[in-house]
Amino acid sequence: DGDWSSDVCSSDLAQFALDRLPRSRSTQLYAAYSNFEKQFGDRSGIETTVLGKRRLQYEEELTHESRNYDVWFDYARLEEDAYRSGDQSPEALARVREVYERAVAQVPPSDDKRHWRRYIFTWLGYALFEEVETKVRTILACETDGADPRDAGLDKGPGHLQGMPQAHPSQAVLVRQGLDSVRRV
Repeated sequence: DGDWSSDVCSSDLAQFALDRLPRSRSTQLYAAYSNFEKQFGDRSGIETTVLGKRRLQYEEELTHESRNYDVWFDYARLEEDAYRSGDQSPEALARVREVYERAVAQVPPSDDKRHWRRYIFTWLGYALFEEVETKVRTILACETDGADPRDAGLDKGPGHLQGMPQAHPSQAVLVRQGLDSVRRV
C-alpha cells in the first residue's frame, strides 16, 4: 500500500547520521541506535552495530594514546575476526590492513625494550595475517579454477609471497600466545 516501515526508515536514518557525524557527537546516537537494533534488528544488524560500537571505542582510546599496543592488538583482532567470520569482502580485508598499517606506524619513542617488544609483535601479527590470508586466497582460487595449489608455489621456501616470511597456520597460535605474554610484561 506504499507505506514504508518505520523500523527500516529509523534504522537507515540513524545509520546515515552515524556515518556523517564526528565521533565526539555520535556517542549518544550510537547508544540509542544499538538499543534500537537489539530490540528490532536481526542478528546481522546487531552484530554490525556491536562491531561498529567497538570500533568507535578503540578509536577513542587511540586518540588519547596512539602508542597503546594492547589496544592495537585488540583492534586488529576485532577486524581479523570480523573478516574471517563471514565478511570476506575487499572492504573488510582493507580494514584489517588499515588497522595494522596504522599500528606499525606508531614507532616507540624510546629504546625501552617493553615498548619495542610489543611493537615487534604487532609487526609479526601483521606478517602472519598477510601470509595466511595470501595462502588461503591462493588455495581457494586454485580450487575454484580446478588447479593444484602446489602449482601456485605454496610449497616454495620462505618469503616467496609478498616479501613476507613464510608462516604455517599453527604459528598463529604461537604468535597469539606471545602477544598475550607480552601484555603481562
